[in-house]
Amino acid sequence: MMNLYKAADACKDDTGCLSSWFTNYSYNGTLGEVKLDENRVAFYPIEFRVIRDGKFEPFDQTANS
Repeated sequence: MMNLYKAADACKDDTGCLSSWFTNYSYNGTLGEVKLDENRVAFYPIEFRVIRDGKFEPFDQTANS
């Protein structure tokens, strides 16, 4: 909601501005950094991890092929 407030505050009465304000926008959300592309489609970070010797490690496909 805070991002919508920021957009509304920046755009004032210009409704066309709201849509473009979010284009190529990013913010820190619950799932990490959220990025919006030119179509305002959200992309969330994703990382695959494996458990090796009881510890989480980043998954490296090149090491497992």
